[in-house]
Amino acid sequence: MSNNYLNAADSANQYTLSWDAPQTHEYHISLTTLSKEGEYTLFQLPAWRPGRYYIQDFAAGISSFEAVDEEGKLLPWIKTATHDWRVQNPVSGSITIRYRFYANVLDAGSSVLNTEQAYFNGINLFMRVAGRDNEPCILTVPSMPTDWKAATALHRKDDAHNVFYANSFHELVDSPTILSPSLMTLHTEVDGVDYYLHFQGKFVGDDATKEQVLSNVSKIIEEQAAIFGGVPMEEYHFIFQLVPYRAGHAVEHEFSSMYMRQDTVFSSKDLVSSANGVISHEFFHLWNVKRIRPAAMWPYDYQKEAYTGLQWFTEGVTDYYASLVLVRAGLQAESSYLRNLSSSITRLENNYAASIVSPYYSSYDSWLSRSSYSNPLHRNSYYSLGARLGLLLDLELRRLTKGEKSLDDVFRYLYQDYYLKGKGVPEDGIQEACETVTGKSFARFFEKYANSTDEMDYETLLNPMGLQIERSVSERGGLANVGIVRTREISGFLEIQGVIPGSDASQAGLTDGQVILTLNGQHPKEFDADAFFADGKPGKKLALTIYEHEKRKKVDISFSGQHTQYTYQISKMEKTNRKQERMLGDWLKSKSN
Repeated sequence: MSNNYLNAADSANQYTLSWDAPQTHEYHISLTTLSKEGEYTLFQLPAWRPGRYYIQDFAAGISSFEAVDEEGKLLPWIKTATHDWRVQNPVSGSITIRYRFYANVLDAGSSVLNTEQAYFNGINLFMRVAGRDNEPCILTVPSMPTDWKAATALHRKDDAHNVFYANSFHELVDSPTILSPSLMTLHTEVDGVDYYLHFQGKFVGDDATKEQVLSNVSKIIEEQAAIFGGVPMEEYHFIFQLVPYRAGHAVEHEFSSMYMRQDTVFSSKDLVSSANGVISHEFFHLWNVKRIRPAAMWPYDYQKEAYTGLQWFTEGVTDYYASLVLVRAGLQAESSYLRNLSSSITRLENNYAASIVSPYYSSYDSWLSRSSYSNPLHRNSYYSLGARLGLLLDLELRRLTKGEKSLDDVFRYLYQDYYLKGKGVPEDGIQEACETVTGKSFARFFEKYANSTDEMDYETLLNPMGLQIERSVSERGGLANVGIVRTREISGFLEIQGVIPGSDASQAGLTDGQVILTLNGQHPKEFDADAFFADGKPGKKLALTIYEHEKRKKVDISFSGQHTQYTYQISKMEKTNRKQERMLGDWLKSKSN
């Protein structure tokens, strides 16, 4: 991050953030900027935030908006959209807008003001001057007491304790910040780069767990940096909101990452290790999405949707690497890694949505993910779909090149040929990168695995690594074996919420909204559906009593085996050759040694 900011006060957009009654959760915000040419200047609050790809309602937090000229005279303004404020320009000079923002949502992507802390994600509450995102910004926080500390990637201007500098609006809103008297900060250095871990809330742990956290983080950093040949910054901040209840949310940023976790997460050795995965995921975003980014998001336009079918790559492949890096770093055993891969494949292979929604369209339709109109049976995550696709893509790259090339090489190519050249990755850019790196065609692979829902050929891709995959009837398939894949308990009974079209249950007339009263004469809580289908043999009969439209009726289901639930297990072959052993070792061994 550069410290070479412009010293002239009028060269930057001047923001202030203050408060007078923190218990009201209201920030007072002002922005002073030179007016644009023409009759008016347009101010806009972002409508979405990077890392969460749907339109959000940040503007609902805005109140008491007003605009004044340099002499304090009110300027006329109107709203032209939910996130847009158009201000009439003064005769000359600057415009200052003032407004309040209600901040009382505590997660890794929102903002809070209370008597304990001032925590903000700038994307929620700072307005932009339309068309001037690349201008430098100065943020002054006059309400920040002198004994308060700051957890932020923003640099302090002239070493002032409450004045911060950003090279652009993008940097300003991509730097989550906690201001608090109770922040605890740990520091470590890896290959000459400073890393800070900030904790707001109660850190339930001792000096030994602090050392373990720093050791784990250092190993993750070293292993990921080895893929790219180093890191693209001089310092980085891991910022944690610790709360006394279950929580698990995190967001990536260009020079930092934000986490919300339960305060007991660092209280023991096992729990410290449980945080490794999310830390690895967010840190890998340092490259994948914060720098290697789809062209649809280059540069960010915060006012409208950025449509791309590559979220499976930005998020899902990041998830794949988050786990792979832990094995390479020695933070997860190889056997545990293979078990986790097996569990992920099992979930997807038994997920109806994965059979009808491709990774590409799951990504493209992320902007519709909050819609109440979406069919529950069609909901699937580009995280899980992309993680599986990342695994298969890495294995295919290794298979086609006999272990000479891998997804690591593709990432290095993407970083050098796109990010370092100041451009985003086009929709066919991942395929093109694979083909450039290997000299092989990947048209069929991407059509089969990224753009469609064809059956996965696991064996072909796993065997060169000395691995095999076995399928067996699931011991926990339950009613999903006949196509009832979603239920919820209601007054002790089961309300049906999802039935696979064409399944045994569907053909018997079952549908959403019906309530199961009995199964084979037993109360739903007494009937063991897992045991009933454990042998996987078709022909079993299931007699249900259903309540619908104030009536009871009998429904008989015949189990055909069409939707039998299976468990998939990846394991090492009993006999492997040197080539397979070499390829497996190259895949999972450390790259930083």
